[in-house]
Amino acid sequence: MERLGELADAAVSEAALRLRASLVAGAPCPVCGASDHPHAHSSEAANAVIAELRARRDELRRVIAEAEQRIASASARRAAAQARALDALRRLDDALAERDEAARLYESSHADWRDGVVSLAPPPIDDALAALEAITEEIARERASVAETLSRAQALRGEIDILRQRYDRLGATIDARRQERDDLASRLAEARVETARLFASRDSLCERLRVVDEALAPFLRLCDLEVADLDRNLAGATRRLEQKGEDYREARRHVEQTESLVAELAQRLAGSAAETRAAAETAASRQRDADDRRKL
Repeated sequence: MERLGELADAAVSEAALRLRASLVAGAPCPVCGASDHPHAHSSEAANAVIAELRARRDELRRVIAEAEQRIASASARRAAAQARALDALRRLDDALAERDEAARLYESSHADWRDGVVSLAPPPIDDALAALEAITEEIARERASVAETLSRAQALRGEIDILRQRYDRLGATIDARRQERDDLASRLAEARVETARLFASRDSLCERLRVVDEALAPFLRLCDLEVADLDRNLAGATRRLEQKGEDYREARRHVEQTESLVAELAQRLAGSAAETRAAAETAASRQRDADDRRKL
C-alpha cells in the first residue's frame, strides 16, 4: 500500500505537473537537459497508478471471496461438530442416568438373592467406567476440535474484517486519486492555455522589439552605435542618444531660423521684384507717352 501511495504521489504531484506544463518542444528540460519530451503532455503516469490500484483492488476482492468461502465451510463444520458434541453430551447424560439407575437396582436386588447366587453376579458397574471415560475423552477431543475450528473461524473473520477495511481504504484512495487526476488534468489544460498565451505574448513583444530596433537603427547609426550596444551598455548608449538628440534639436532650431529668414528674404525679394516690374511698366508707359508726343 505504501508503494502504491508513493507511485500515485510521484505521478500526480504539483511539481511533476508544473514540469510537464513548462516543457516546450525542442527546448531543453530544466531537470535532465533533454530536448525530446515524448511524455510531456500525457497522463500515462497517473493512468498507470490507477491501473495498479485497480489490480490490487481486484486481488483483494478475490482474497475476500476465498476467505468468505473458507468461513462458510468452517461455519458448516463447526455447526456439525457442535451438533455431534451436543449429541455426545446428551448420550453421556443418558448413560450416567442409566448407570445410576442400574446401580441402585443392582444394590437393591442383593437382599433378594439366595446364598451362593452372589458369586454368579455380574461384575460391578464401576468396571464400566473405563468405557465411559473413553466416551468422555472422545467428547473432550470433539470439544477441542470444535474450539480449534471456532478459533480458526474467528481468525478468518478477523482477517476478512481487515481485508474489508483495506478494501474500503483502497476504494477511497482510488476515488481520491481519480479526483486528483481529474483536477490535475484540468489544471494542466489551464497551464497549457496559459503557456500558449505567454508564448504568444512573448512573440508579440519580440516583434514589437524588432520594430523598435528597426526604428532606432538609423538614429543609432548617426550616433555610431549598433542595436547590440543597447544590450551591452544601455546607460551609455542612452546618454549618447540624448546628446545627439539635443544636437539635432539645436540644429533643427537653426534650420527653422534659417528657413524663416529665407522665407522673409523671399518675401522681400518678391516685393522688390513687384516694385521693379511696376517701375518698369511706369517707365515704359512714360516712354510711350513721350514717343507719342514727339510724333505729334
